[in-house]
This record gives sequence, structure tokens and C-alpha cells, in this order.
Amino acid sequence: MSDKVTAWRWLDTGSGPGAMVPVRVAVADMAVRTAYAAWLDHAVSCDDCRTSHPCDDAAALWSAYRTEARS
Repeated sequence: MSDKVTAWRWLDTGSGPGAMVPVRVAVADMAVRTAYAAWLDHAVSCDDCRTSHPCDDAAALWSAYRTEARS
């Protein structure tokens, strides 16, 4: 089993439109990205998070992201 997966990332070419390119990403890095994406998806769709302070769900998702980022 491979410890890397293919993902797409933005390549800024410095001039022109740039491009999306396939890259090999370590599986551990993907867990961090997945946890962050879950927090971000929640934060932009939750009325409480957008208008005031983060809700309990956002706090739990952020904690999960920080745990993944430290491991």
C-alpha cells in the first residue's frame, strides 16, 4: 500500500491564469487537509460562526484539525 495519494493543487505561474496540477501528497498530510476542510466547510455555512463567535461544533472541528496537525 502506498503512503502517498494524488491530489490537485493550484500552480501559480506568476504570469497568466495558472493551472491545477496533480501532485503526490503524503497520506498524513491528507488527514490534516481533510480535518481543515471539514472545519472550513462548517465555518462558512453556519450562521452562528459567520455572525458571531464559533459554535461548539466549530470548536470541536478546530480541535480535531489541531490534533491532526500536531501528529
